[in-house]
Amino acid sequence: MPTFNAYTPISPTMGSITSESLAKARQTALPNFFGRTPEAADVLLPINFAKVPGADPFIQSQFGGAAALQNALAQDTARYRAGIKATQPRVGEFATQELGDLGNLFSPGGYEARLANIRANRARAMANLTNTLFGDIRRQSGLDTAMGGGVSGAGLGSYLLSRAGSTAGKLRTQEAYDAAAQERADVMDLLGARTAAQGKRQLLTDAVLARLFQPADKEIAAQAAYNTALQAAMNNALANAIQAFGTSVA
Repeated sequence: MPTFNAYTPISPTMGSITSESLAKARQTALPNFFGRTPEAADVLLPINFAKVPGADPFIQSQFGGAAALQNALAQDTARYRAGIKATQPRVGEFATQELGDLGNLFSPGGYEARLANIRANRARAMANLTNTLFGDIRRQSGLDTAMGGGVSGAGLGSYLLSRAGSTAGKLRTQEAYDAAAQERADVMDLLGARTAAQGKRQLLTDAVLARLFQPADKEIAAQAAYNTALQAAMNNALANAIQAFGTSVA
């Protein structure tokens, strides 16, 4: 019969230890993953008992659950990685479009030029309207002059021409004020939009690049979840174990 190391506590529930049980334990082959010293097990004769034998099946099921979780996470993260890779070109197109819009906001040839073109079109429309009014009145004035015996400045046409001149002057003055006000409003709108968009082009570019690391982040999180489940199972297994070491006197 072997004797046990005096420094190793032995539970009274361990029962009797026979040479046959020690030989069986000695012959049990376990995978040696980390280069353990095999002679140590032969010399120390490790003995392991369950505190609560009925709990072992449940603890073993925890290891099975951790393995199942690992498989499921591996499949999910693989699909996620494939999805990121498949959609990355489309995301790049979206980013290019948005960067183009932001570029038009900051470029003098973008929205600034378009707003200036709108103001110019409005000014041309007002000028054409004024010229049309003057043309109509001049034609009417010429008709009145002919009807008045060729005397210029007589008749309704001359009156209308005078009134048109006064009205046109007011219209052009008001148009100048309106154009200046619109230009100030456009500048303020552009300034506000540019201020709000400061740094967005860099943020958008960084987001597209950071998306490439998302699969790795998910895989790291999945590995951490598996490690947590495995550690919980190992903690329960160790908590339910009574271990001792013996040495043979034979």
